[in-house]
Formats: sequence, structure tokens, C-alpha cells
Amino acid sequence: MQAPATRHRVVWVAFAFGMALCGVGILLLVDPGLAERLYGLRAEGGARYTFHYVAGVRELYAGIVLALLALLRAYREVGILLLASAFIPAADFLIVVTTPGSDVWWAVLTHLAAIPVVLALGTYLLRVSMQERE
Repeated sequence: MQAPATRHRVVWVAFAFGMALCGVGILLLVDPGLAERLYGLRAEGGARYTFHYVAGVRELYAGIVLALLALLRAYREVGILLLASAFIPAADFLIVVTTPGSDVWWAVLTHLAAIPVVLALGTYLLRVSMQERE
């Protein structure tokens, strides 16, 4: 069984991940042009941002759910959510690198780098939850 201090740190990492998703959601709602550029795409003037607002609300929701589950120490549920969400940065990476004029290096640093982090954290939390049930 993992030491309580290690589990405590992992809970805070999962909570921080949820808060980061909330931050992305808020950024999409407040400044969709900046969010688009940070995503790795080049914003074009006069673009309509309706979809950005829709995506922002969903990012905010996902972040709140993940953060709350982490605070409740729902290791199994957070682990499952993280593992299931690993396809999101993979899809984001593919979207950015196949979009003409996008920032490929930024996509590698942000989207592609997130995949092993999400997979490792999700796997760890599932293992912790299984050990606690024994």
C-alpha cells in the first residue's frame, strides 16, 4: 500500500489538473482568441467564437468534476476519468498538426506531452484504489 503522503500529493496533482481544465474553460469563455493561439492554432481576425464558448463551458465542467472527485479522494473514479480522457490530448495534437499554419512545436509540448502524464496519473490512482479495497 502507498504511503499516505504519496497519496495526498497525487490527490493534489489530480486536483491541480482539474483546476487547469477549469482555467482552460474560463480562458475559452473570456478570451477565445488567446485560447486558440495557446492551443497551437493561429487565430484569424473576425473569427466567430461561438464554438469556443461551448467548448469553454465543457472544459470548465470537466475541471470542476475532476477537482471535486480528487478532493473527495475518489481515487478509482478519478483514475478512470483520467485514463478515459487520454484520447483528448492525442486528438488535440492531431488537429493542431494537421491544420495549416499551426504551431507544431507548441502542439508537441502541450498536447503530446500531456498523454503520458494523464496515463501515469490515472493508472496510479486506479492501483491505489485497488490496494485500498484489499
